[in-house]
Amino acid sequence: MALNDVLEKKIPVRIASQNRGEREGQITVLFFDKATRTKRAMKRLAICWALALISIVFPLVHFILVPAFFVAGPVSAFLAYQTSSMVTGGHGACPYCSESFPIEKGALNWPLEDTCSKCRQTVLIHEAQ
Repeated sequence: MALNDVLEKKIPVRIASQNRGEREGQITVLFFDKATRTKRAMKRLAICWALALISIVFPLVHFILVPAFFVAGPVSAFLAYQTSSMVTGGHGACPYCSESFPIEKGALNWPLEDTCSKCRQTVLIHEAQ
């Protein structure tokens, strides 16, 4: 992906618990423009359909794999096209144990939910205002 197709932005966040207060953190988010989303969708479609073609040569399992990859292609392409932004990671301090933990990558849907890698408590991540 070219640099002008994707905007990478660091966003400050608040990591909150139900009764332990809040801590600060930061996430990195990729924002995709329409052309990049289309490229990502077409790439997923091509990969799934290529796997469907390759699956033809395998006896017996091709009855399941070919239709599965053929259907998974448009579904995967649609989901890739709908993704306009994505969290690629981040870090913050846990409100429960005060230890630093990595924020996992995933969809950007506020509030984010993650689990502390040290104490295994679930925390909510909000955009800092």
